[in-house]
Amino acid sequence: MCTEDIGTSGKEAECVIDFEKVYSEYYDTVYRYILSLCKDEAWAEEITQEAFFKALKKIDSFRGECKLSVWLCQIAKNTFYTQVKKTQHRMRRVRARFNTDLRYRAAGSHA
Repeated sequence: MCTEDIGTSGKEAECVIDFEKVYSEYYDTVYRYILSLCKDEAWAEEITQEAFFKALKKIDSFRGECKLSVWLCQIAKNTFYTQVKKTQHRMRRVRARFNTDLRYRAAGSHA
């Protein structure tokens, strides 16, 4: 896929996407979308940057079947939900350790 509206240059056969242009043009859209999901500015910025990094690595897989902004937001959404799952998993491990510590301390105080 090679069109002017996604920051491309050159002939159709030698299409090169200007990712800086894509980043500057779509950053706010992706950031606002993720901010609406996570309600945290710092986290939204982190996820948005990670999503653009992933998009850069996979830009060749963009087939043009949807708007570029939709494709970028989809990557960002998937990145967000992956981070949520990782955070939930970490929190379960922390709670399990905390509960184990409490039980251990409670058992030790009865001895």
